[in-house]
Amino acid sequence: MRNLKKLIAIVLVISVLATLSVPAFASGNANADAQYLEKINLIKGDGNGVNADYLAKGTTRIQVAVIILKMHGLDAEALKFSSKENFADANSLAWKDGRNILAYLKANPQLGWTGVGGGKFDPNGPATAQMVYKLMLEALGYKSGKDFTYANTIKFAAEKGLTKISTVKGQISNANLVTALKETLDTPVVGGTNTLAQTLGYEKAQRVTVDANGFDANGRVVAYYGSPDSIDGDIEDAWKLAEPVKFTKISSGSTDTTATIKVMWDDKAVYFLAEVKDANVSDASGNVYEKDSVEFFLDQDNKRIGTYEGDDSQFRINFKNERSTDHGDLTNLYSAAKKVAGGYVIEGRVALSEIPANGKVMGIEGQINDATGNKRIATMNIFDSTGTAYQDTKKFGQMLLTGKGLNSVSKPNFYDLKSLVMSAKDIELQRYSNGNVVDKLIKDSELAIADKASTQAKFDELCVKLQATIDNLVHNDLSFDEKECRDIPKAYKMSDPENIRGSIVKVDYKTNTYDQEAKALDKNMLVYLPHGYDANDKTKKYDILYLIHGNAESQNTAFGGVGQNSELMRAVDNLIAAGKMKPMIIVTPTWYNTAPYTPERQKEDGMFRIKNFHNELVKDIIPTIEGKFNVYAKSNSEKDLLAARNHRAVAGFSMGSACTWYNYIYSINYFKYYVPISLWCWQDIDSIKKEGYNFTGTDDEIKAKYLAEVAKRAGYTKDDIRIFCATGTADLAYGGMNTQIAEMKKLTDTFVYSADLRKGNFYYITLKGGAHNWTCVDRYLYNILPDLFVDNK
Repeated sequence: MRNLKKLIAIVLVISVLATLSVPAFASGNANADAQYLEKINLIKGDGNGVNADYLAKGTTRIQVAVIILKMHGLDAEALKFSSKENFADANSLAWKDGRNILAYLKANPQLGWTGVGGGKFDPNGPATAQMVYKLMLEALGYKSGKDFTYANTIKFAAEKGLTKISTVKGQISNANLVTALKETLDTPVVGGTNTLAQTLGYEKAQRVTVDANGFDANGRVVAYYGSPDSIDGDIEDAWKLAEPVKFTKISSGSTDTTATIKVMWDDKAVYFLAEVKDANVSDASGNVYEKDSVEFFLDQDNKRIGTYEGDDSQFRINFKNERSTDHGDLTNLYSAAKKVAGGYVIEGRVALSEIPANGKVMGIEGQINDATGNKRIATMNIFDSTGTAYQDTKKFGQMLLTGKGLNSVSKPNFYDLKSLVMSAKDIELQRYSNGNVVDKLIKDSELAIADKASTQAKFDELCVKLQATIDNLVHNDLSFDEKECRDIPKAYKMSDPENIRGSIVKVDYKTNTYDQEAKALDKNMLVYLPHGYDANDKTKKYDILYLIHGNAESQNTAFGGVGQNSELMRAVDNLIAAGKMKPMIIVTPTWYNTAPYTPERQKEDGMFRIKNFHNELVKDIIPTIEGKFNVYAKSNSEKDLLAARNHRAVAGFSMGSACTWYNYIYSINYFKYYVPISLWCWQDIDSIKKEGYNFTGTDDEIKAKYLAEVAKRAGYTKDDIRIFCATGTADLAYGGMNTQIAEMKKLTDTFVYSADLRKGNFYYITLKGGAHNWTCVDRYLYNILPDLFVDNK
């Protein structure tokens, strides 16, 4: 471990080594060496970069002292050390934290720093070639006092090939330091053939060649091993290690905005830094994707099969650091945003579930959303020119991981714990009998994060404890009218083992257009069958949910397709396996009669299809499905299908929500449960009047009265219907749903508002920051599905 610390030390110290020390670059070699060392973040200059002035400055004794401490892995401890006892000239050091280091050296004379006499240290005194070569030899693994003495340092260094500054008398310059560092990096370590550069992951200054846009010969982004010290939107020197990649694909609109992104990685995460040049930024739109923002996409196993799997993510961060996702777990993201002159910076970290390694390739994409006012005027991408990566991982490009040395280790970080704490704070702990345990762990975690002495082991321990406690929260018996919207557990999102996994099958059926033409059609739908479903076991009956997609989507949107494994499927499988929801069959049909992205689709009358889809659903889809699978309907006759009403639910997102409301209106005899997500009832007032209803009031008042009367005229009471609604505060449907739900709440003879189903039949989830996308839909369904069919006799 001591040798490991020595090897790592050289990388960590050079920025301190080179902070004080000017003629022009001594030679072309010195120039190249300095540029290389700056590129890999071993030197950083003193405010104006590594220039001639910087190289001419002298290196000091305190710099060498810092090196020694770092070789022993004691630098962090020394920086935090506080003592009244110090060297007499400690205050001569302008660097305040450096005074802590001097106090530490004073308290630990066994480290060999006894000063220059008279109780002084002379921190700003000159460093010599002899001192630096002693440090370099120890970095290579040689032992002072055993392999060489201080007196013969120069001679022993020459025997090992370190000679380039051996003739420098007195104080060395930072130019000399660059030379010594470079020759040491190119020298083999003790007992091996690898150079120090190879051991530390820098391969003798060799880097992957990239083109003007930042891609290697295979068209990939190159990510080097490394990480920033902190994620705060300030661009640290650590980012000099990374190659900038340009956003060159204009996937929609036109813009003069430009942007680059850099990527690094370590053993736990991928890091990204996007710099956007945009003089006019806006977050005026109600849609998260129409605000000035950066989107970062990652496919950790590089399958890029189209459907987003558990290791895939799409994160969006705007210039105010407001975060959203269409795919992926936001607790895996930690980010910061900062407005700068002429634009903004986004810095982020994505926690990894796959094990990273040199040579591993991941799928990646980046997108810039450029907004003016309340509209997005353009999108810029790295790879995708179609603007559809948000729904298709095949549009991703690739990223090569490289640069990790044999003994490289990740820097300690608390970001996984901090993200989990942020998520835990959103849980309404008063609902749980053991909520106090989570509350205490949140406080313990925040104390640990604030404590500079905390170790990575402490962060990891708290992270495991907090996650386990969250996963095992137990509801108390208190009554709540508002429905909580818990996030899908990370384990549910990431894991779906074969022994709990359901299956997806495709079912063909015949229908027609249900218009004046009544044109015959052949269509298909997907069917989710829970794990353990046995077609031959007629004694086992299943409830059934019909789940309807939104605009520009299809029957494949929710589950991806046969053989695929979407987030919704993983959530359902895990809920059933944990006994938190009843095993059920889920059918995803389509209300469209044409294929996506075709000229025929553009001509289709979507509103007619949505309003009349109930005909196809009850006359063709339900008879096909319930005549084929083991459900509660005794046959697919109309009589038997109606008799099984209590075992049937219909749900939909966006335009699928409109379908759901229309199914309530026109097919209430077939469904007891309704789950409209992110769209209010679109029945128009004229149609309501034409059907013989003469209500007065606002449109929302009329619609609420109409919905109540539909149930009454069909002979149903509040006990015969269940309506579970949901949307997010950043969803385009938020305002319209709010006003309709508010009016429905007033009609308590039909709609009894409460998430406590012992007394209510109707609730409305509103997710703070929830947007109009399937990631939010999956979360709503995770919370709603356990409430389906629980009150069936």
